[in-house]
Order: sequence, then structure tokens, then C-alpha cells
Amino acid sequence: MRMCHRCHHDPISSFDGLCKYCVHIDEQKAKLQDAEDDAEDERVGSEASASTDSRDLLATEGWFLPDGNSRASVMQPARRTVVTVPKLFPGRREAGYRIPELFETTGHRSPKGRRMRRDEHVPTTPIPDWDTFFLGLAEYYSQRSKDPSTKVGAVIVDDWRRVVALGYNGFPRGIEDSEERLNDRDVKYEYMVHGEINAILNASGSVRGCTLYTFPFAPCAGCAPLVIQAGIRRVVTLSVTGELNDRWGESHRLAMRMFSEADVEVTYL
Repeated sequence: MRMCHRCHHDPISSFDGLCKYCVHIDEQKAKLQDAEDDAEDERVGSEASASTDSRDLLATEGWFLPDGNSRASVMQPARRTVVTVPKLFPGRREAGYRIPELFETTGHRSPKGRRMRRDEHVPTTPIPDWDTFFLGLAEYYSQRSKDPSTKVGAVIVDDWRRVVALGYNGFPRGIEDSEERLNDRDVKYEYMVHGEINAILNASGSVRGCTLYTFPFAPCAGCAPLVIQAGIRRVVTLSVTGELNDRWGESHRLAMRMFSEADVEVTYL
């Protein structure tokens, strides 16, 4: 059963992937928006008849008029309005439950005094798909690694898109990760625990059926058997190019053959 992509509490009931409670929120939001717009239009219409003598008074009160405009078309400074609607979720949540997305709006004014809609002055950021999001999380977590040459991050996610475990490449607990050891490649490889293995070991339970996200490349031939044995069914990663391909290309090709035989799906972004 697919759950609502916004609250993740209830099954979807609309083509937008929302549950009935989130749909109810959107409806209430639209009603509140329409009511505010009507009230503001009426207020601006009454202020448009004001004389130019009110310019100094408005300026002292923090209102701003466009230069050279003799009419009282006003641009009001930013403000924030919080409205509480009781019993928005009957039988589910306490009355007056505060949802910032619904009840907090900015009150910016356009030069003509019209209330600006949110999509007119607030830039929207595209929401990444889940694979891109979790791979970006793996990249962010790789920054914890002290390896001076290759920083690896791994994220394990279950079917509900919940993060089960995180890991990065580093020395075992209690082992001194001095610069001398980290800069000696032969010594470093003997001590290093790869990010994929650390993620599997950090999981509090089984990772069977989960998806593994690895940055900046796929699991090596040494990690692939452990990933398969842990029951991970899908790996999402980036393709290897340049110097990394020269160093790890053969190991990754062997890992891909093992994943193919074990029916582990591999996705490259």
C-alpha cells in the first residue's frame, strides 16, 4: 500500500499521492488564501483614495511609496501572519495543531499594493528524486572519512525509504588513524574498513531487501560478497571515470559480475 508522500502516515487517496487529511489541508489553505486576497484588495482600494499629504506619515510608520508616484499605492514591509484553525483534523490530532506550511504566510506587497502570491517572490527549489537524494546523502556522509585519497560514503535504505544505516571508510574503532598511517598506502589498505561494510555493521537489524547507495563509486570486489550475503537487493551508485577507473576499474567489473549472478540490481546515476 502506497503511503502519502507528505505525512507518510496514511494511504494515498488522490492522484497527487496525498492522503485525505493532506488534501483537506490544501483545501483549507486555498480558502484562507482567497479570503486574505479579498480582504487585501478591499483594503488597497480604500487606501488608493488617500491624498499625497499622507506620504510623510506613511514613511514614518515604516511604509514605502515608489518614487515619483503621487497616488497612495503602498508597498508594506514584510510581515508574518499566523492563523489557527481549531479541530483541523477531527478525531486525529489536538485542536489548533500548528502546521507552518499551511498557516504561516509572508505578507509582501507589490509596488501596486497587491498581495504577492508565494510563487511570485519565493524561488522554488526542485525536489530531487529518491535515488538522487540518498546518493547525495552518501556523498555528504563521506566527508567524515579521513582517507586523504578516496572518501567513500554509504547509505542503506529500506522499502519504506527509511535510512537503516550510514557508513564511511575508516580505521576500526580504537585504532589510531594517524597521518603517517593514512599517507602510507600499503599500511592504510590493511587497516581500512570500507564504507559499505561499515554501513552494514552499523545497522541495528537485518538489511535484507534493502537498497545500498555508495559514493563515489560502486562496491569493490572485496565488498560485493558481503553486500550479497547481507541480503541487499539493489545498489545505486555512480559510474567510475578517470583516475578512479584506473585504480578500481578491474575490481568494480568483478563486483558487477558477482552482482549479476546473485540477481542484485545495479543502477548508475
